[in-house]
Amino acid sequence: MAGSMRVVVTSIFLALLIETSTFEYVCAANRNVSCHEVERQALLKLKQDLIDPSGRLASWGNNLNCCNWSGVICDNLTGNVIQLRLRNPLDPYNGFYIPSEAYAKMWFSGKINPSLLDLKHLRYLDLSGSNFGGIQIPEFL
Repeated sequence: MAGSMRVVVTSIFLALLIETSTFEYVCAANRNVSCHEVERQALLKLKQDLIDPSGRLASWGNNLNCCNWSGVICDNLTGNVIQLRLRNPLDPYNGFYIPSEAYAKMWFSGKINPSLLDLKHLRYLDLSGSNFGGIQIPEFL
């Protein structure tokens, strides 16, 4: 009985080891996955309508793979854009005192382009610490 129990435990251990190794290989193979052209174009349209005085979106467009752009997070397996983390890095709600002039230079303003609708897999959007001049949240959102 003890010998058969060892065989079962060893088999389970090997199965987990193989599955874990395969998973790590798949994830490693997809770390450099490219974004989809439709989503890349949607992000460029979004950038076009944003006023970015600090140049935080300067990386957008310089590289064909939007998964490498600042603030853009893609799914490692599919390459779909799943998050846009565009929070003002000087957001005073982080608990630090920031002179208003420095904070204002990091604001996004302008308008939010409906091209966001082309990001079908987007699950997280953070534009906090921006100043859109009191405009209403767009209906399409």
